[in-house]
Amino acid sequence: MALLWPHAIRYRYMISLRLFFPFCFRHFYEVIPQGEPCKLYFDLEFSLAENRHADGEAAVRLLVALVLDKLRDDFGATVETGDVVDLDSSSADKFSRHVVLNSSGATFGDNRQAGAFVRDLCAGLSPGERDKLSFLKEGR
Repeated sequence: MALLWPHAIRYRYMISLRLFFPFCFRHFYEVIPQGEPCKLYFDLEFSLAENRHADGEAAVRLLVALVLDKLRDDFGATVETGDVVDLDSSSADKFSRHVVLNSSGATFGDNRQAGAFVRDLCAGLSPGERDKLSFLKEGR
């Protein structure tokens, strides 16, 4: 049975996962609807075998610092490191982090605006920053 309740202009549905996903419990993906506000999010991953000398922890710290600085410089937004949700999904074979900026100062009108912000951030990286944030994907 699904429950429905209004929240602002949206409606949210609540349903048992066993009813909604009766055959597959292994993979779940968040969908960000086009044209809806979204927070900045990063899915960071690389093969540990292909990047034996990589420092993923340092790369995450650098990326977060660069994003927070750019938000402050471009929009005057004050986002604290405590607003950063850093989920570690690493395994023995793969470095994997999911980083979400959970702050109203890091909310964009839609995923296209967020993407434009990230493209602009990447375009402004120094060669040293680019090297610290670049990793080889397995098989590439």
